Amino acid sequence: MVGREWRIVRSLGNRRPSRPEGAGPAQLAGLSAPVLIRRYPLAAKVVSSQHPAVDVPAGWTPDPTLPLEQALPFPWEEAYATRQPFQPVRLWRNAIALRRVSEARADLARQDGIERIARQLAGRMRDFTVHDGDAAFIENRFDDPVDPVIPPAPWVSAIANAFAILACGQLAPLAGTAGDRAAYGRAFRRIHAAGTVPPDRWITLRDRHGYLWFDEYPRPAGGSTRVKNGHVFAVLALHELGLEDPAFLPLVQAGATTMEAYAACFRRPGLRSLYALDLWRKGDYLPNRAMRQLYQLHELTAAPAFLQQGDLFAEDFAHRLADSARQGVQAARSAAVSAVAARGGG
Repeated sequence: MVGREWRIVRSLGNRRPSRPEGAGPAQLAGLSAPVLIRRYPLAAKVVSSQHPAVDVPAGWTPDPTLPLEQALPFPWEEAYATRQPFQPVRLWRNAIALRRVSEARADLARQDGIERIARQLAGRMRDFTVHDGDAAFIENRFDDPVDPVIPPAPWVSAIANAFAILACGQLAPLAGTAGDRAAYGRAFRRIHAAGTVPPDRWITLRDRHGYLWFDEYPRPAGGSTRVKNGHVFAVLALHELGLEDPAFLPLVQAGATTMEAYAACFRRPGLRSLYALDLWRKGDYLPNRAMRQLYQLHELTAAPAFLQQGDLFAEDFAHRLADSARQGVQAARSAAVSAVAARGGG
């Protein structure tokens, strides 16, 4: 979450998109106005580092008789103790860890315990889910009066649904979450067109320039935040879902087109890049992630623009990163370039 120094701004002056080469208007179901989409040759597999290698802590043993908060490999972070007993990012990390330890082929008693905890975790996820027709939204049920970015409770978020999509993919063989996964994906089809009355719940925005955003903190009355991390994370999660159901791939194409159009708007030469376009702060609190995500989008789309923008972001700030963070950025770049070259795109 973001800190107190954030403030909402009405405009960022000349931060306007630049239409990607080959992008054109296309219709998406449920939206009368066209969306700008470039038809990228999308990767046929999940991009590198989509799921970090998260292993259970040393000494962890599955005990499904404990309360879920104590049974999980990674309990909710301390801040959530006073917010709500569910944290979307930890849902994802625990799902990865449980899947990995399950695949280690433990004894039957241990495997049973792992699966019971996985089912309890899926149950908690469903407890914090609201359904709107055939779509499902992760619902956050806390306010933060000192942080103006957090919308009034209850609120929904593109990144929360993205975490749920990815977690359900990991939990599917343990807890039967394939149906949940598709429903979280369908929530991205509930599109709010800027300047119109918003739906009761929405995490996808068509902006006034015709680009599609997956919004991390949808504002009351239809306002947006356009957080780069939440948008890119949702693009990658929808791509993983789209590998199983190609009906989701137009959303991936549209989301990637948006980031190609706006990537330069996040850049501040010589400084950290911006965290969001409808918020203002000195810079992204994780600048290495901002760089890595551009390289991941290059791997996803094979578009040179993402490689070029990633290099510019790195040129601005990588020299100020810790060695481990800088090495992670370099590894993401190498993985992307190699993956694109392997499929004949570079």
